[in-house]
Amino acid sequence: MKYNEFSKISIHNHIGGKDSERKINESYDKNLFFNYDDAISVIKDANDNDYNLLAITNSNVFNVVDYLATKIFAEYYNINVIPGIELNISNDAHDKFLHVIIIVNPKSNIYEFSANVNKYISLNTKNYITVDQLVEIVLKHKVIIIPHGLKQSNEKKPSQDRSSAANVQQFKEIICMDDAIPIVMEDSKKYHKETLKIKLREKLDEKEMYWVDESVSISSADRRKFNKIDSPTYIWAGSTFDDLYFSVLMKYTRIKREEDIITKPSYISKIEIIPKVSNPQITESTIDCSHGLNSIIGKSGSGKTLLLNAIKYNLTGENLICRTSSISYYENVYKDVVFKFYDSFGNLITDTSNWKIFEGENLYNKILQVYSSDKTRLIDELNLKINDYNFKLEIHNFSQNISNYISNKNKIKFIKQNIDNNLISLLNNIKFLKDNKKNDNSITYLVNSEIENTYSKLIRQVEEINSDIRLFDKLFVDLKKISKKYSENLYIEEISNLEKKLREKIDNKFKIVNIEKLKLKKKLLIQSNLYNIIKSYNSVLGRKIAIIITKQQQNLKLIEDIKNDISELVQIRLKTDVPFLDSKKFKACLSLSNDTYSKLIIKKTNFIIDKDKFTKIFESSIGQSRNKIKLSEFKFEKINLCNMKQMEEFLQVFIDNDYDNQVILNNDYNNYIDYELQLKNSLNDFENIETMSAGELSKTYINNLLDSNIKKDGSNLIILFDQPDGSLEKKFILNELVKKIDELRLDYQVFITTHEPLLVVNADSNRIIEATNNKSAISAKNKISYRNLAFVDKYDNKEKMINDIAELVDGSYDAIRSRTKIYGGMLNENCN
Repeated sequence: MKYNEFSKISIHNHIGGKDSERKINESYDKNLFFNYDDAISVIKDANDNDYNLLAITNSNVFNVVDYLATKIFAEYYNINVIPGIELNISNDAHDKFLHVIIIVNPKSNIYEFSANVNKYISLNTKNYITVDQLVEIVLKHKVIIIPHGLKQSNEKKPSQDRSSAANVQQFKEIICMDDAIPIVMEDSKKYHKETLKIKLREKLDEKEMYWVDESVSISSADRRKFNKIDSPTYIWAGSTFDDLYFSVLMKYTRIKREEDIITKPSYISKIEIIPKVSNPQITESTIDCSHGLNSIIGKSGSGKTLLLNAIKYNLTGENLICRTSSISYYENVYKDVVFKFYDSFGNLITDTSNWKIFEGENLYNKILQVYSSDKTRLIDELNLKINDYNFKLEIHNFSQNISNYISNKNKIKFIKQNIDNNLISLLNNIKFLKDNKKNDNSITYLVNSEIENTYSKLIRQVEEINSDIRLFDKLFVDLKKISKKYSENLYIEEISNLEKKLREKIDNKFKIVNIEKLKLKKKLLIQSNLYNIIKSYNSVLGRKIAIIITKQQQNLKLIEDIKNDISELVQIRLKTDVPFLDSKKFKACLSLSNDTYSKLIIKKTNFIIDKDKFTKIFESSIGQSRNKIKLSEFKFEKINLCNMKQMEEFLQVFIDNDYDNQVILNNDYNNYIDYELQLKNSLNDFENIETMSAGELSKTYINNLLDSNIKKDGSNLIILFDQPDGSLEKKFILNELVKKIDELRLDYQVFITTHEPLLVVNADSNRIIEATNNKSAISAKNKISYRNLAFVDKYDNKEKMINDIAELVDGSYDAIRSRTKIYGGMLNENCN
């Protein structure tokens, strides 16, 4: 098989040449000749194109001998050929004919089937049968009915149109048999069904259109070569009539076009349980697993969860988290056996094979958790994520602006104090000089303070350039590492060239500043030496002269300092604006990381902070700690972070307290923003999550939000569910959970434990694993065993197996039949 567990099928094939069948315009008693060379050619062509199951469906003829001969030859190529026929089904006027394929159970009386077809064709004296005659034939045999859908449409020649679209009378009567007989349509392409629905919409009632909606179409070779089939059909089953019959019953879960089949790289194909002791708590077992849905069924305490836990434990070294039963005693059970897991290639899987496990939760418990959570936890519980990076960035910038404002205000306060002190000193010196006159023999020489200040600035600039060079070198080292990591040295040369050019610029600047610094240093040295010489000369003339000269030099320095302080004060004031928030900015600062199924509505922003929240919002700077400002220092009851005047008054408290640490605001958006979280409900409308019912929330979770969790783990993933159906309504299980599991098994291998027949039967488990624990009440020692069950498989006693499944999940087959009888009887319109 090209795809594991799938059989490639073509169940409409004309084999044996044109003389082996009877077309509508040929004589009903035509002499037939079966061309075995043609049959051999068809079988070989099917083998070359990897087909596993064929049906021989010649027009209006089924010859048992020809069928058996073809079947025997095909077995040499491991191709199974099953019996069938293509019939012209006539309308009441016998002027329009619908092509219908009938596939017959090869275990039934196929001689009788052949004779009945011939009987009605002879009776009609034409190569067709009526719908009533078709009913007479099919009710005597186990069959599959396959009408053409859009296939063989011919709008230019309506009399030759064999499609359902042109033969609505026959089509309507055939699909009425669907409750008793499996029916599927034949069309070359999947999208043909949509075109057919458009053509039939005005001709079928609501129930009939529902059937068309729910049906699935298959492709076949018909009279073509097998490699000409554009969209081959597969069944997720073996290659027997029973496999096909069951697949048609289940429709979409079992019948797939090639373009819909995903090859899974990782799945468990087999589990072996090998005892280590003579009387183990788990008996020796070999469990065959499907890469689709595996349902573990059994009574309570039978070992269902134990097996599910064994899968996770042996593949990851961890126990189940989301489970319905205690795992505390499992290690005691496991010690008796060795679990061996094999992949699709037959290789042994170990906990070092790097397989991933996703555990689905019990949905009922999940929704209960959601309903008991606050809004923030609710978002986490539903695996939603609000992207608040921009919000936090705005709060960070605002915090930084506040810190800068307080720092600048403190600097202004310090500079003003400096200016005041320097002015007082200057005035005192001026008064001293006014009161004390200098000796005329003295020499006045004062050092230029401006040069001294400029020199100090150049020293700081040199230090700054050196710091920049160190940062520059580090950044380019890191940039080259990143480039190597993501571009494999593609941009290394460009980065090196840029580094060289920038370094030259920085080095040139460093040289210029350094030369200027050295020049000023030389000037300062000359001035200083000259000043000291003259100071020594003046001191000979008396102490008074020396003090006068010192005061004069001080005055020059004070004037220069005052001038520089005033200049710095002006600059700081120019860049010191009162920080306040713009609330409009924040409405676009929050978004959902996944907005396909969810929507975030910002109702309003609230940046008015009550006093009792100061310590929470300004947690880094207001409180009882030694490095914080006490709450009692603030005399107002609230602060509006968007109001400039209020912010100025508020921050003045920090300035008055000489606060010199960073101010960091709490950046949790819940403190500032009122928002509404909406989820897409079952009607595809967005609804407030806080008003959604548990049922709607469950649907949304399973249909939308569960996927985002699963997909992030990639394709190397196995999904485990321990009783996902617990406490859920039957309608929800059927309409939502079954649908979701069917979607998941297409991409991943799924294991579930369940007591729910809707999951075992309606979800169409690819494998059913029965868990049994035959421990006695006296010994209480486990005697757990596992065995494979399936609706369609290579087992001799299929009837017993189906009865076993029915008993395990429904009580018994009789219980199902009785319930169906009650429902059907109560709805029977003929009952009084």
